[in-house]
Amino acid sequence: MPLNFIQSLPAFPAAVIAIAVSMVATTTNGEPAPLSIGDKAPALAIEHWIQDGNGYFKPVEKFDEGTVYVVEFWATWCPPCVASMPHLAELQDRYRGSDVQIISVSTEPLSTIEPFLEQEHPQVESTVAEITSRYCLTTDPDESVYTDYMLASNQNGIPMAFLVGKTGQIEWIGHPMRLDEPLQAVIDGDWDRKAFKQQFDAEQRGRELGVELSRLYSANKIDEAIELLDREIDATQYEPFKELLINLRYEIRFESDRLDEDVLKFYRQRLKEAKTDPNLMTQLSLSTLNALRRESELQGFDDEVIAAMRETMGDLSPAGVVQAQQILTQMYLVRGQNDQALQALQQAVDKAEGGAKERLQVQLERLTEQLNPTEPEDDSADDEDDS
Repeated sequence: MPLNFIQSLPAFPAAVIAIAVSMVATTTNGEPAPLSIGDKAPALAIEHWIQDGNGYFKPVEKFDEGTVYVVEFWATWCPPCVASMPHLAELQDRYRGSDVQIISVSTEPLSTIEPFLEQEHPQVESTVAEITSRYCLTTDPDESVYTDYMLASNQNGIPMAFLVGKTGQIEWIGHPMRLDEPLQAVIDGDWDRKAFKQQFDAEQRGRELGVELSRLYSANKIDEAIELLDREIDATQYEPFKELLINLRYEIRFESDRLDEDVLKFYRQRLKEAKTDPNLMTQLSLSTLNALRRESELQGFDDEVIAAMRETMGDLSPAGVVQAQQILTQMYLVRGQNDQALQALQQAVDKAEGGAKERLQVQLERLTEQLNPTEPEDDSADDEDDS
């Protein structure tokens, strides 16, 4: 299915759609109660408090009203987690004395974490222990806190930070390197929890929908995939997500060769937008190349794409020109325009540098020989003269 669907989803973590949750952290069947934006943050039952801000912070079980907390999950084996440590320390220093407490939670045993703390941090000239001493570093080997937060909110990757606001509710969930803006807004009382929840829930639904669409697309059940998208478009009230789904529906129709006037009208509008968006132009040109290889009835759209690519070539970087000319080469070859293909590849060679230039020159020579093979010389006449 179109890859840019998942890639274009907002950069927010998945969450279970919010439902009414009691103060109890688990449901009657032992599963964690679903946790989403606006829900009451579960109490903390952390086994080992390793760092406490050099004695500044006390262990936390229940969240005090008026204080903002960050509950972040990490592990020694996780490079992004380790890379986030200096940033978390900097944030804690910035808000020390402002009723903000950062608590990082691992699930590893102390025997794993303690020697790790003595190591030099890979990005900062300090030990891990020196950096994390500025905030609260903990571990909870029974994974109760991990269950109540990570599993309950359907998170499957770390580092992951949960921002708990002054009323004890979950305000934001995301990568700790993107924590600055929501943290400041929550502290100032300017955070729009409702707007973020809409975005957050749309991301979760997008991931669920992506799995189902992938299954249908892989099984070549294209009509069912389009029908699923139609229902989802009608149901969603979040306009950015609705727009994303509409675009995806057109992409699926294009890639499955359902090329009616409506689809081509949409793609011609995108082509206009692509004239000022090199990334979009690359996407469109590659989609068109694939359609040509499928022998799709493009009704002249490929001519329009080629013309737009050539028109905007002067706005690209040298590397962008090389990439575009290579795509043009392939498009011309599929269309049987061998001379234009060789010209495009020559222009790619002219713009390339270093090793890329050498590789493209070899490709050009091979393609030239393939398209214009040199006939072997006939030495028979010379042989007769010699005799």
